[in-house]
Amino acid sequence: MGPTRTLTAAVAFFLLGTAPASRYPIPPQPLTQLLAEAAVAARVSVLDVRFDPRTDGYQVTTLSVQRMLLGAAAESLVVMTHPNIICPMDATFREGEEGIVFLAPKAERELHQVQGLSWGFKRGSTEAIDAWQRAIEGRLALTKEPDAAKRRALELEWIVATAECATTCWDGAVLLCPEGDEWTSFDDEAADPVGPKPAFAELSVEQRTRLRTVLLASTTLDAGSRALEGCFATTPDSAIDRWLLARMRGAAAGSWEGGATILGALRRLERRRPDLALASPAAVIREKLDLDPKKRDAEMLEAVAAAIAAVSAFFDHGG
Repeated sequence: MGPTRTLTAAVAFFLLGTAPASRYPIPPQPLTQLLAEAAVAARVSVLDVRFDPRTDGYQVTTLSVQRMLLGAAAESLVVMTHPNIICPMDATFREGEEGIVFLAPKAERELHQVQGLSWGFKRGSTEAIDAWQRAIEGRLALTKEPDAAKRRALELEWIVATAECATTCWDGAVLLCPEGDEWTSFDDEAADPVGPKPAFAELSVEQRTRLRTVLLASTTLDAGSRALEGCFATTPDSAIDRWLLARMRGAAAGSWEGGATILGALRRLERRRPDLALASPAAVIREKLDLDPKKRDAEMLEAVAAAIAAVSAFFDHGG
């Protein structure tokens, strides 16, 4: 594997959504996919976590149901997970925590298993869990609309509203942007995005404006903002160009995350603005950005700083 392919894999390894790298290599599973494939979705609190010797090392967790969102009513759910398998990583539970769980269909007398493994348990603050619940309830409600045209209009509005929420932003935006762009692809040949999905063209001007506002208000290149930028990948927009520049300026080049952010922003600016002629500085960064942050030397950091300065100078002169 050459240095460019190695770096592409490293960038993708870190940037698979907001999830920890231990979830690799499970493809990110958006809310719509989890709901489509799960038999149960519920807001729960974790009552008990224990190992059962009869389950060959599996962990058995009892969940108290606070609100059943999908599936038959129940006061509690018993879930089986395997905490010792980390690639792919199963869902994990801690006594006392709350969240939203998605459970796979199960055969009679079997214990539940989490749908989507580590993607199938959404934990966070009360506000974040509230956001997940609203998104799920909204998605399920719109499917009950009998008129196809009205149902599609409701779905598009749900996508936009979901993307406007910081907690669920990626789950909405990923339905509008291309799959397998440079942030998730391990294949150099498939690294260049092709623009938004056809669904983006169905949005009204007002809905697109709302998404653009969310993007420009973001201060990070997290999974949601990367997906939103992909929606506007083929749209000339100097404000988005400058937003990418700001993300480059704010990244710490000496860290793995910062290096990946800078490289990703460079690649997107190359795509958006071919007149910037960024191929040379970007190539320097790809060559010198070692997977181990401890091996990053002053020469590499100077090359990164020079690339950012070159882009900044272009914009400072009216670019």
